[in-house]
Amino acid sequence: MSTRLSAARARFGPLPAGRFDPWLAAALAVVQLLILRESWGAVTAGRPAVMTLGVVVALLMTLPLVARRRAPFAVFLVIAGATFAHALLPLLTQGVLAGPAPAPLVALYSVAAYDRPDRSWFAAAVSAGWVGVLYFVSDAAGFVPFLAAVLVATWVSGRLARTRALYVAELERDREARARLAVADERARIARELHDVIAHAVSVIHVQARAARGALHSDLPAAEGALEAVEHTAGQALGEMRLLLGALREDGAQPERSPQPNITDLDALVDRYRQAGLPVRMHHSGGAVPLPAAVGVAVYRIVQESLTNALKHATPTEVVVRIGHDDTHVQVEVVNDGVAGPLPQHAARDGGLGLTGMRERARLLGGHLSATAEPAGRFRVHATLPVDTDDRHAVELQEQP
Repeated sequence: MSTRLSAARARFGPLPAGRFDPWLAAALAVVQLLILRESWGAVTAGRPAVMTLGVVVALLMTLPLVARRRAPFAVFLVIAGATFAHALLPLLTQGVLAGPAPAPLVALYSVAAYDRPDRSWFAAAVSAGWVGVLYFVSDAAGFVPFLAAVLVATWVSGRLARTRALYVAELERDREARARLAVADERARIARELHDVIAHAVSVIHVQARAARGALHSDLPAAEGALEAVEHTAGQALGEMRLLLGALREDGAQPERSPQPNITDLDALVDRYRQAGLPVRMHHSGGAVPLPAAVGVAVYRIVQESLTNALKHATPTEVVVRIGHDDTHVQVEVVNDGVAGPLPQHAARDGGLGLTGMRERARLLGGHLSATAEPAGRFRVHATLPVDTDDRHAVELQEQP
């Protein structure tokens, strides 16, 4: 049952807060009117005004609960006043009580759970004062200790619910802050990688332009070849600059100078994880795949992060890496069968900082990435990245079984 409920929440999102409050208020109103009818049925015969007054009081004690989350303190004050009137009704009905009233308990819980602490304490003081009055004036004084215990339990439950809600909200803010930090870090790394790509392209343009100028009057075919190289390299650089616009660094850090990885480095990457004890199988398909440098780096980083997660957080019997492509997209899939037990509710959605960074990298390239826990205990990372057919680095992806 809980699994189905979690799946429904994941699919449709959480239910809006207060969605059922109108139904709760209506149900308690019906209950209160039935109690009133049973208590007063005989003594109000021929006295419709008294019964009408009782109905009005019953509705004032219940219907305000519709707003118990939006204005809990105001709702409590209205219901407290109606409860006082409810206690005075026996004066009009030959001493016959109007029956119990469950709605004030809901109002007390609401102000304790959804309002400020000072108002919550005020509501507790009003309730305590009401219990004290009942103890001295009620004929059923033996019932008062039980009522006091119920009121205390209701108020404490509301305070605990509020404390938990504040704690969960703080965790959510912390999670969002860490996710934003992960996105910023990933953008900074992308910017550093693209910095090297663009620097390389500009260097090539510079060298080829000098060669073209030197050969312009003595070797026209060589000059034309150099200018074609300039045109091709400039097109590549423009494509990378479009990607760079979405990932500008804010930290001013110096760019890394190490060579950037690509799809051709995947075999060496997988071998390192095999040596670390991770059982990895890799499948390539598609033959020659010309890729923009940024896309090649993204494929490498996605596989690297997925294998790192499998090594750190799971004990798989097998990890399968699949790289494929068509004319427009590259498909990356990493599946491991070592996820032990159900993941927390936020795991599939957030996946931690590494998966957040991978999602951001895929998004900046115009693709998308998903990370899902499957019923069989497997964890699957799947990314689809577009191939820009105008500005590409030729990267050979050999067919493997």
